[in-house]
Amino acid sequence: MSLNDKVNLGTGVQWQKGPCVGNIPTISSIPGFTGLCLQDSPVGVRYADKISVFPAEINVAATFNRTLMRERGAAMGAEFKGKGAHVALGPMMNLMRAPAAGRNWEGGGGDPFLSGEVAFETIVGIQSSGVQACAKHFINNEQEHFRDSSSSNVDDRTGEFGFQGFVTSDWWATHSGATAVNAGLDMTMPGDETTNSGTTYFGQNLVNAVQSGQVSQARIDDLATRILAAWYLLGQDTNFPAVNFNSWNVGAGQHIDVSGNHGSLIRQIDAASTVLLKNTNSALPLKAPKSIGIIGNDAGSNPNGPNNFTDRSGDVGVLGLGWGSGTADFPYLIAPADAITTRANTDGAAVTTSLSDTDLTGAANAASGKDVAIVFINADSGEGYLTVEGNAGDRNDLSAWHGGDALVQQVAKFNNNTVVVVNSVGPINMEAWVTNPNVTAVVWSGIPGQEAGNAVTDVLYGAYNPGGKLPYTIGKSINDYAAQITTSGSGIVQIPYNEGIFIDYRHFDQANISPRFEFGFGLSYTTFDYSDLEISGSTAGGVRQPPGLGSALDPWLHEPVVTATFTLTNNGTVAGTEVPQLYTSPPAAAQSAPFNLKGFDSVYLAAGSSTTVTFNLSRYDFSTWDVAAQRWNIPSGTLPEKNCASITPPYAQLLEKLQSVRNILGNKPLTLAEKILYSHIANPAESLSDGKLVRGETYLQLNPERVAMQDASAQMALLQFMSAGMSRCAVPASIHCDHLIQAVNGADPDLQRSIVTNKEVFDFLESASRKYGIEFWQPGSGIIHQIVLENYAAPGMLMLGTDSHTPNAGGLGMLAIGVGGADAVDALTGTPWELKAPQIVGIHLTGELNGWATPKDLILHLAGKLTVRGGTGRILEYFGPGVFNQSCTGLATVANMGAEVGATTSTFPYTPSMRAYLTATGRAPVSRAADEAASRGFLAADEGAEYDQLIEINLSELEPNINGPFTPDLATPLSKFGSFVNEQGWKDELSAGLIGSCTNSSYQDMTSVADLARQAKAAGLKTKVPFLCTPGSEQIRATMERDKVTDILEDVGAVVLANACGPCIGQWKREDRKDEENAILTSFNRNFKSRNDGNRLTMNFLASPTIVTAMAFSGKLSFNPMTDSIPLPSGEEFKFSPPRGEDLPSQGFTAGRAFFYPSPTPEPQSDTQVIIKPDSQRLELLAPFLSPFGDYNPRGLELPSLKVLMRVRGKCTTDHISAAGPWLKYKGHLTNISENLLITAVNDEGGDVNVAFDHDHSPSESEKDTIPGIAKRFKARNQPWALIVDENYGEGSAREHAALQPRYYGCAAIIARSFARIHETNLKKQGILPLWFVDNADYSRIGSGDMIETVGVEDLLKGKANATVTIHVTKRNGETFTIPTRHTMSKDQLKWLHAGSALNHIRSRIN
Repeated sequence: MSLNDKVNLGTGVQWQKGPCVGNIPTISSIPGFTGLCLQDSPVGVRYADKISVFPAEINVAATFNRTLMRERGAAMGAEFKGKGAHVALGPMMNLMRAPAAGRNWEGGGGDPFLSGEVAFETIVGIQSSGVQACAKHFINNEQEHFRDSSSSNVDDRTGEFGFQGFVTSDWWATHSGATAVNAGLDMTMPGDETTNSGTTYFGQNLVNAVQSGQVSQARIDDLATRILAAWYLLGQDTNFPAVNFNSWNVGAGQHIDVSGNHGSLIRQIDAASTVLLKNTNSALPLKAPKSIGIIGNDAGSNPNGPNNFTDRSGDVGVLGLGWGSGTADFPYLIAPADAITTRANTDGAAVTTSLSDTDLTGAANAASGKDVAIVFINADSGEGYLTVEGNAGDRNDLSAWHGGDALVQQVAKFNNNTVVVVNSVGPINMEAWVTNPNVTAVVWSGIPGQEAGNAVTDVLYGAYNPGGKLPYTIGKSINDYAAQITTSGSGIVQIPYNEGIFIDYRHFDQANISPRFEFGFGLSYTTFDYSDLEISGSTAGGVRQPPGLGSALDPWLHEPVVTATFTLTNNGTVAGTEVPQLYTSPPAAAQSAPFNLKGFDSVYLAAGSSTTVTFNLSRYDFSTWDVAAQRWNIPSGTLPEKNCASITPPYAQLLEKLQSVRNILGNKPLTLAEKILYSHIANPAESLSDGKLVRGETYLQLNPERVAMQDASAQMALLQFMSAGMSRCAVPASIHCDHLIQAVNGADPDLQRSIVTNKEVFDFLESASRKYGIEFWQPGSGIIHQIVLENYAAPGMLMLGTDSHTPNAGGLGMLAIGVGGADAVDALTGTPWELKAPQIVGIHLTGELNGWATPKDLILHLAGKLTVRGGTGRILEYFGPGVFNQSCTGLATVANMGAEVGATTSTFPYTPSMRAYLTATGRAPVSRAADEAASRGFLAADEGAEYDQLIEINLSELEPNINGPFTPDLATPLSKFGSFVNEQGWKDELSAGLIGSCTNSSYQDMTSVADLARQAKAAGLKTKVPFLCTPGSEQIRATMERDKVTDILEDVGAVVLANACGPCIGQWKREDRKDEENAILTSFNRNFKSRNDGNRLTMNFLASPTIVTAMAFSGKLSFNPMTDSIPLPSGEEFKFSPPRGEDLPSQGFTAGRAFFYPSPTPEPQSDTQVIIKPDSQRLELLAPFLSPFGDYNPRGLELPSLKVLMRVRGKCTTDHISAAGPWLKYKGHLTNISENLLITAVNDEGGDVNVAFDHDHSPSESEKDTIPGIAKRFKARNQPWALIVDENYGEGSAREHAALQPRYYGCAAIIARSFARIHETNLKKQGILPLWFVDNADYSRIGSGDMIETVGVEDLLKGKANATVTIHVTKRNGETFTIPTRHTMSKDQLKWLHAGSALNHIRSRIN
């Protein structure tokens, strides 16, 4: 071939100079080459007659049926070949980036995998008929505005190149010769530079460029080879029909009928692509209705014929196609009204029509009184060279055309069985009517082509059971989508693809936006069940090609390596088609969407039948494009650096505020805890107006930076927040679903069961999170405290959490304080949170832990020294060289169990291990900011700072401790524990070992345990008792799994539980040892009676994870792994070596399953409906508590006369006041959960559990009843009451229900020997007055049935200085006396009391 011939292969003959829309001339030097005919369109042969108009590609995508995709391609290919066209200009492969883009309907929708499969099957089909398929359009050319004068600015990951076929320009899209060819262009179409210019960039200009050296001969050879290769490949060099039509003169040509029987295939595809979106009470299929109303322009025909408008650029009659060059001339177009009428006649039904979109009176008449009203609406779009009804190609909005919303509303107003049929080029906004109860069904018909009416009639009447699924997402607002049409600009308009790969459902999932109908959704007239899922294989192994051009085709990437199989059953009553869809969830390090479609099938099943479905996945399915390596790589899971703007403390502001406090206090040295607290004072000048700040006395008004809530406590916190009437949270907040997952069988089954069981609660929490802009960590994501440590904690931060172990985050050198939900509402509403300035206990650490000693042993030892009350009203601040030898997660363990000594929180100076942990968890920006703050003295105590108590601990002298049973402060050194067991007369037997929980679930904990498991396995040992392990988070679970830690534990008998609290909080369905005394060893933090398994006789001993693990192999309580050996079957003995773990994984953390991670800093979605069922037994809207000082109280500003309900003896934790375990399910329902009030408390008058007395009972009532039973009687009588309680009342968790429940039943005051800090605050928040005995002996003087009256509350409320409260007691026998009390009520807390609760006060302030 000559150079001219080669160039001519790529040079079109120019516009309308040949019979086709694009023409390559005959080249005589190539045998049999009579030129090439390139012809539109993706739905059929354009500008020709006696052809078929196929359903648009968007419809065939909705079938999710590869067979139909290929058959459609083959049928179209046959018609193109019959007309003599060599190249069919299709399929269209641009993605639905912006939902209003004009040519979306020509493509395969919003997902790249589905679009790719549609294109592949279409191409294979077309080419099976001997016709070349031309995939189009140029990548990222995805809107009509500025189509020919814009720059799509796309990152490397969003677009990948490397096509091996020939590349042709779009028509008149060539703007250079040599430059374009060198960039990869092989063919210019239609050939002229502009319309009918008579000049070309190719032709002689390209010959000259080769001869001058601007373009190499090799490049021209490549151009010619690419073009001819396709011609030869498809056999077009032999017996290919000559072109027998003329695009420019339809009357010319041979008029060969190529349509065959393709109409039946088109009808089948149309029906298979129809998506049933709503079907209330099985409104469809129609059941021989006797009267039918058909309404809407879209139901009818264009009176001037279906081809009346140029390239279909009009919207009269049923919408069979969009408009533009992607169309063809209809041979016929079946109108729905005609097809439905024909079918209705067979039932003798009367049909009334109103085929107008704007005649609402006619619509009402047609709909009124009919068995069913079927209303048709549409939305149209197309190519930008034509403007239709003001839409220049792209749609102006996502509304139905011609007032379709009003039409549907009108029909639904007059008919309560309204079926809506939508023909649309893409999603429309249906919010105006889709939830209308009179709209009983919604049918999505898409862009169906010539058989529109017949196909929708088949579906409406049930002749075809719909199995179509949406190939795109239908959102609730156009603003829910990631990208919009760029409609303004000048010159070369810049179109930024800022959304990257996150379009359609991938954006909705990433941004946690709930759509109206999700991608892949579609109903059926039958139901299907999935079971027996099995996944096998691995992406490991194999040899891959080096990176470079064509590496995306590497067989290593595309060979099947993972297989997923499952059983699919049609458990309905009619045959139907189901579309199983397989999605992968890559690790967060992949920075991909939470879910990505990687497999689908279309499976037809008769009623009652089953089949096995198999998906084969390649490495490509698990890979992402690595921009740096320029190849597809399987992500390893190492965490990327996060955007830390919302989690980095505002250090500059904090330091400025701290300086103002220093100035007020005379620049005295401060502890670290003081620095953090004082830098968060809302208004230092006001709070410290007297120039004094006394620890243990001064109340501080603080502004926390963040709130975290676990699922059990979040319910009541959110219910209270909702009643405040705000539209968004004042500070960043997160909700963590970890408490409601019960441990039974193992991680996956437990998680799935709990999701089903607690769906109502999770739906409530998720919907409220969306409405108010809260990050929602779904079930299985992990335990709140581990997630906070991994994602939110930062040195110097002040945060609140609705869980007593919130101080866990103190491991990162911050103040994290556990509070009740009402306290959290303070922060969420922007109300300054009040805290009495805590005393500071300094704990000076020297030495270094060694051998078996762990950070857990430090806090167990300290609990023994301080007792459960020693930290009340105090912050534990650790310092000294021993701090700097600890890992960050080890420090978190120490901080976590500070709650067990009643401490407000715990903290540590900023250390290198904190910096390393921040970096390893993707928060290097936080560490860099913390480095700067530390350099300015913010993140450590000042030299000379004074502590209220100083404790010295030499870590080198510390040995493992075991604490318990029944209290976390009964500490026994391991070396003495065996003797202790013997002295108590307990069985030397362990019944179970449990590790994990928020206290000990870090990677360091788990790898230390795995080291012991490896040693034991090498000796042939397995655990002798049940051994349960709880990873703290998805990140920990995934990293454990990757590093084979999970395998090691399971090999020795461990059961790995879900990433949740589980047994630690009583979520353990234990089947053995019921009502039997037994001992368990756990690495948990709390061990009160009945807490873990509901058995009061279970003794829970607390120890480090490594001691628990070692003892699980022995099965004996007396076993000391430091000194003792375990006998082996061989007669030898095995002794553990001290365990060794990894602080941080050497390969970095892997994030695990991305769908567990919420979108950071979500914007509130104010239109979200918070989900609470009216008849719910799990959730209940809160009614405000009444103020005790209303007109109904004759005592004015004193509390009303109170009857004493009971005197509580001894330890009474929040577990006693409001039990957890099975009661957790009622956390959001105050009425129901109040049934457990004090049910495990001991009545000091008689010593019985859950017994109270009613001395005023009626003849029909008993004198004794349960405690909640008597409380309910008092409530029914409108009798306010009081409790008399013992020491440290309310210790334990931050459970505000322990305050809400007595308040609900009418408790107005509680008088205690002493209170736990959090609980006392919770009582105040709910409007209960907590008073302390001045003389603890007075506790015994007051009993049930006595009447008490406050004296002095009025003085408090009126602000009288130094006012005190005394209690006037009237005994049942008439004896009276007065006792003194003291209180801790601040000025603001008295406002809560006066209002009836803190929330009442907040609400009045907001309103």
